[in-house]
Order: sequence, then C-alpha cells, then structure tokens
Amino acid sequence: MMHSSMIGNIEKAARYSEDHRRFHFNTFTLTLDGDHRQHQVTYDSGVWTCDDEVVDDPSFHPHVMAVERVLGEMLPTSL
Repeated sequence: MMHSSMIGNIEKAARYSEDHRRFHFNTFTLTLDGDHRQHQVTYDSGVWTCDDEVVDDPSFHPHVMAVERVLGEMLPTSL
C-alpha cells in the first residue's frame, strides 16, 4: 500500500522529468530547478545524493527520481 506522500513524490518526479529545462549539468553534479529553489543532485559510484533533506526515504526522493527518469538508459546497469 502506498502512502499519499509517496504518491505525491512520484507525481512530482514525473512532473520534473517532463521539463528538461529544469536540469543544468555540471560534470557529474547537476542543478535541478525545483518549485521553490535550486537543488544540487549528485551521482557518485552508484550512490545518489541531493542537498534537499526534506524527504525521509531517499529511494522516493522526487529530485533524484526526476534525474533518473531523464537519464534513463544512460545510467550504468551494473551498479
């Protein structure tokens, strides 16, 4: 059973991923234009981090999920 906050995070990730203008790549760190401010999202050796500490479960972090959706097949599958 999904909680409403989890559903909201998934919907937000889908909305972010549809607007590619939100993403600004800087090496392996990128800046994502959120609704209220910019967020730094980093991918390092298979580990995602985001400077937004609001979400309790990092596997459902809307900023990280949005980047994963945009990068899709470009991400390594062996990690």
